[in-house]
This record gives sequence, C-alpha cells and structure tokens, in this order.
Amino acid sequence: MTSHSFRPSIARVQNAQKAFTSTKTNATIRDLEEEEGELEEKEGVVVSIKRDLINGAGWTVQDDEGQTYICSCASSMYEVPETVERGGILYPKDTVEVTFTVNPVLRINTIKEIKSLGEETEKLDISKWQHGEESTTVIAKPKSALSISDGFIKLDYNNDNKMLADADSVKTEGKKTDINTESLSINSGNVSLWGKDIKDVMQDNALGISNSFKTFDIDSPISVIANRTNNMTELHVSGKISIADATVIGQIKDQASIPVRKQTQFITDGNCVDKIIIDTDGVIIIEPVNGCTKEREFDSTHNWVSPQVLSRNYLKVIVKHSCNYCDEGNNTEMEYINYCPKCGAWNVLVDTGTSIRCSECAIQFCQNCGKDLTNQTYTLQKYSDNNVSVFGTTCKYCNSYLEPETTKQFVNYCPNCKTWGNLSHSERLDGEDVVSILKCTCGAEFCGTCGIDQDNSGIALNNNGISKYEYDNALRKLKYIKEV
Repeated sequence: MTSHSFRPSIARVQNAQKAFTSTKTNATIRDLEEEEGELEEKEGVVVSIKRDLINGAGWTVQDDEGQTYICSCASSMYEVPETVERGGILYPKDTVEVTFTVNPVLRINTIKEIKSLGEETEKLDISKWQHGEESTTVIAKPKSALSISDGFIKLDYNNDNKMLADADSVKTEGKKTDINTESLSINSGNVSLWGKDIKDVMQDNALGISNSFKTFDIDSPISVIANRTNNMTELHVSGKISIADATVIGQIKDQASIPVRKQTQFITDGNCVDKIIIDTDGVIIIEPVNGCTKEREFDSTHNWVSPQVLSRNYLKVIVKHSCNYCDEGNNTEMEYINYCPKCGAWNVLVDTGTSIRCSECAIQFCQNCGKDLTNQTYTLQKYSDNNVSVFGTTCKYCNSYLEPETTKQFVNYCPNCKTWGNLSHSERLDGEDVVSILKCTCGAEFCGTCGIDQDNSGIALNNNGISKYEYDNALRKLKYIKEV
C-alpha cells in the first residue's frame, strides 16, 4: 500500500511557521481558513437578539435544518426589527431572513446580509457599505447607510449621493446639492468653481456681460435721474420741495431697473428726517418721518441690484416637506407667484427650507401644494397657471424708456378687477398707432411692454408731487416677471 506524499506549498509552510513561533495572529488564521474554504455560508432566520449584545454576538439564528447558531452582525445594526422583549431578549415579530457564515475553526459566526426585515422587501447587503478591509461600523437600510471606520465617515445613498469625511477634507458627491438656510458664511482662502478660482470665474462672467448703460430722466417736480449699468441701478434725487405727507415724486418705467424688493433709505438735512422709498412698481416716494413741512433741499443717491433673471414676482422652492393634507404628489420642486393671498403683498414670500413664509403677515404655506399650514384657507398661485406673455410695442407712457418689439411675461392678474387668469393678447389703436396690449375680461387694457393701464396710468405729477394714496388709487400696472 502506497501513501500520498505531502508537499506543502511555500505559503503553507510560512503560515505554519508563524503559528509555531506564535507570530501568527488571529487575522492570519482567519485569512488562512478563508483561503482554504473553511468558511461555510448558510441561510436562516433570526430567532432572538440579546438586548445587551445587540452590537456583538447576541444574535441567535436558525438555519434551514433547524440548527441554531450564535452570530455577530457585521455592523452595528441599521435598525432593530420590531420585537417583543422578555427578560432582556428581543424576539422579532416578523420573519427576518439572513445570510451568515460559519467558521468552525475560530467558532465565529457572522451575519453578512439581511435579506428581509419584516415588511421590507429589499435585501440589506451590509458588505457593500464596508470601507475596504477596514473595521467598519455601519448603520444601514437597503438603499442608504452611515458608515464609520478609523479616520473616515461616509454618508451614502444608493452609491449615487455621498458625503465623505476624513482627516483632510469633507467631500460631497451627487447629482444635485441643495442648501436652504437663512444665513450662509464661507470663510476660505481659496474657492474654486469647475477647477477654476472663483475670482477668475467672476471676472470672466463680468467681461462676458455687455457693458450696457442706460440713463433715464424721470418726470418729477425735482431732478430724478436713474442710471443702470448691467444689473446695478443708481437713483439720484436732487432739488427743493415742500411736502407734509407721503408724496410720489416719480416713477421708474424701465423694468430692468426696478428693485425686486422695496428699497427704503433715511435722509436728513439736520432738521427734517425723511424716507425715500422705491417700491416694486418703480414708484418713488418721499415720506416725512418727524412731521417736517418746510421746504428742504434733497441731494441723495440710492443703489440696488436688479437681477436680470426670473425673479420678479416669482418664487421657486426645492420641496423638502409636504403637509398632511397635500394632494400634489411628491414634487421635487415647485414654482409660485410671489404673492401672499392672505395679506395681499407682493414679493414677500420666503422659502424657509421646510415651508414658505410670508415676511409681512408670518403665515406659512406648504412647499408642495401651496396651501396655508394653519387651516387650509389660503393657497398660493402656481407660476405655471398664472403667467402670460405678449409681443409688445411701446405705448405713450413707455416709448422713451423701453425697447419695442420685445416679448414680455407678466403675472396673469388684473389690478383693475383683482382677478386671476383673465388676461389675453389684443390690440389697441392709439391715434394712428397700433399698440399690442393685454386685455382683461373686465375691459381694462394694459401695454404689452410696460404693463401700464392705458386708461388708468396714474396722475400727472405737479410741482409739489402727488399724494401716495391718490397715486396708488389711480395707477393700474401689471406685475412684471421677465423678458422672454
């Protein structure tokens, strides 16, 4: 009878020497056993969990043949299944299917995969959240996980969107990143966009914008001049006037120069204190603060940024929360007209990140459906349903201020009858000229370029200006959104 000769490989000899000389660690033993196929993979169900050992060898698992094993989980678990507790032992209410490995040499049994968790239909593959060969603590669901190893933290959603943090940096990877905050501070010695220093990017963009400059002499009892360079507007007010109440001294008709939000500035000559206000219709108002009625000299300059983008009377939100009564499905973003239906104010809605809030009356609305969160009484107007565009000519009120043959978009709201959705394109004869207009079902006709009512354009200013109350009552003007 012949016996087979034993010819150990070099690796087996080296490993045997390590064991003999006590330099062979548990990791070496584990690697050796795994190389030689000693690990056995099984499937089973969780029988019970020791509450005090939930992050260790506290999981009792039964295989398909009825044999039970004490197992450790490959992570500090994601989420404990719904259980009943008796004497410190947790018993799952539903079947929790797992895949686990059995190591007969080291007597270590490890749960590798959660195939189902109660009503959860997707399997939880814990191994895909591991940081390579590093010992990793994982809090996971089938599609997302928070994993921590020595010196590295990873927040991962389905391997598409990630946040990575190590000793050197914090990185965000994903299809879209949204930041919603009332205040954001960035303190950095170097900010890059697309791999380029932000200063160079801003310089390139600035050079790319045509250096458009426009100046307007505004009808007024004193000197009022508006200058606009690209998206920066400067208004200079100078001259003597005597006023006792809030008084209109002019109106900016150039839509690109009008501020998105009301501008207010206090001025004084040592005796009188006044406010100069430029509202979102371009109306310029002087309002005495301390009751001064004497004639005084004005000489002041006001500056503001007027964005040349889709921002006037318009609000776009990234939907983060929906209300309990929401019937709009799960939208990722919504667009609304920036108008509060409760207090009737324009350009006062602010996205707080979890709701839409009116900065005037403090009412809050659902980001997703636009209904107020208090009692569902008020609903925001959707941008998609309430905008109207028209190819405009210029009327007698704007022919020296605005370019003809442009397409403008306005809010589909009539300031005359105060109704939504009733404006449509039409034409109007102004002497021998044909004026392109938006006409309401109530009969009001608005210029398709400046948006001013052709029969209610405000009151002609006299040497002392006009009462703000009288001017507001006489002025009918559409709310402008953008040039298309």
